[in-house]
Amino acid sequence: MTTFRDKTIYAFRGIPYAQPPVEELRFMPPEPVQPWGDDVVLKATSDSLVCPQTGLTIFMSEDCLKINVFTKSFDTLLPVIVYIHGGANVLGSGHSIYEAGPQYLLDQDVVFVAFNYRLGALGFLSTGAATDFKGNYGFLDQQMALGWVQSHISTFGGDSQKVTILGMSAGSMAVSLHLTSPLSEGLFHRAILMSGSATNHFDIDNIFWTRKLAREVGCPMYDPTDVVGCLRNISWKRIVEVCSTWEPYQFINMKWNYEIDGRFLPTYPTDIIASGAFNRVPLLVSFAANELDYTVNSKASGKQSSAARHQCELQ
Repeated sequence: MTTFRDKTIYAFRGIPYAQPPVEELRFMPPEPVQPWGDDVVLKATSDSLVCPQTGLTIFMSEDCLKINVFTKSFDTLLPVIVYIHGGANVLGSGHSIYEAGPQYLLDQDVVFVAFNYRLGALGFLSTGAATDFKGNYGFLDQQMALGWVQSHISTFGGDSQKVTILGMSAGSMAVSLHLTSPLSEGLFHRAILMSGSATNHFDIDNIFWTRKLAREVGCPMYDPTDVVGCLRNISWKRIVEVCSTWEPYQFINMKWNYEIDGRFLPTYPTDIIASGAFNRVPLLVSFAANELDYTVNSKASGKQSSAARHQCELQ
C-alpha cells in the first residue's frame, strides 16, 4: 500500500482487539481478546468483515471487533490518529478501502488507526435494567480499542502519549462522549470533532426500540433477562432485517444512541461539561459542509440538492 505521494505504508489489518461479541457476549460490554499464542503468527493482511448493519448484504459478521493500523516506520515513535467512523450508530466501518483509508494522512509523519465497533441494536440495545443490559456497547467497544492502542501502538511505531481521536458525524459525537466519560480518561491526548456532538438534544429512547424489536421477532418485551435471553437466539441477520424496516436510512431520527448507565456516562454530557468534570485535552471543533443535505432534500422533495449532487459527482 502507498500514500497519494507514493510513500510506502505498512498495513496491519483485521487485528482482533476484543473477543467476538457472540452468544453470551452479545449485548454485553466487550471482553479483552485472548492471546493467540507465541508460536502463532496472525495474518493481518486484509480488512475484516464489518459489523452487521443495514444497506449491505455481504461482508458482515458479528465477529467484527477488529482494528487496522497503518505506519511508515518502526524506527521512531510518531503521533497517532485514531479515527472513529460515523453512520448514525447504524452504518459504517473502519474498512481501509471503502471508508477509512490511510493514503492521505500517511503523507504526514503519523500512525493511523481505524476500527469497527458494534452498531444498531447489537451495539446499543438497552432494557432499562438497573445492572446489566444497559446499552452503550458500541461506545465501550471504542474504549477497548483505545485501550488496545495504549498497550500496543508502540510496536507499530506509534507514540501512546500522543494519541488524537478524530470522528466525523456520529463518530464526532462519539469523540465528544469520550471527552465526558470518566472511563475514557487517559486513553487519548487530543480530540477533533467534525460535525457531531453529544451536546445535541437527541430524542433518545433505546428502551422503546428494544421492546419493539423484541415484539417483532417474537420475544418477551419487558423482563430484561427474558428479553436478552431470547434475542441472543435470534440471528443477527434477522435483527438487522427487522430494524431496517423502521426507517431505511436512519440519519434523521437516530434510533440507537447513548444511555446514562452510571459507568460510561454517569449523567448527561451537558451536565458533565457544565460541572467541569470532563477530560481536558486540546480540542479542535469543525463541521462537514452539506451533511444530511442529501437525506433531507431527497425525503422532502424526492430530489437531491445541487450541493450534495456535486459532492457525489466529485467523489
